[in-house]
Amino acid sequence: MESKKEHSTLEDILGPPPTKDDWMSHIISSTVKAVELLATKTKKKFDQQKEYYEMQLQAQKKENSELMRENERLRMAVEKSELRAKEEEHQEYRRMKDELKATKKQLKLAKASRQMRDASIDNMLYLLRTTSAASEV
Repeated sequence: MESKKEHSTLEDILGPPPTKDDWMSHIISSTVKAVELLATKTKKKFDQQKEYYEMQLQAQKKENSELMRENERLRMAVEKSELRAKEEEHQEYRRMKDELKATKKQLKLAKASRQMRDASIDNMLYLLRTTSAASEV
């Protein structure tokens, strides 16, 4: 009798045993539930991975943006530095050109001065010769 009582308790818990036709529908519904559960878990996992990769993508976009700004800043600094170097080179060239002009001018003045001195000496010698020739006569 106890055995019958346990069985009735199991029957109460599990319900009546399925008939031959019920077994097939039971297997089908269990399979559908298992597939639905698997699909739900898979979708959750997929959604988590999608969210993770989207966050990674946003972080990389932000980092790329920062790197591009830094790259632009450095490029501008290099251009500015190159421009400054060219300007300094140009100024040095102009200074050297001006010094060369001044040196050429000094050389011309020195040459003119020497020519004037030579001419003055020639004139004095001429005067001395003419004076000494005139005094001899």
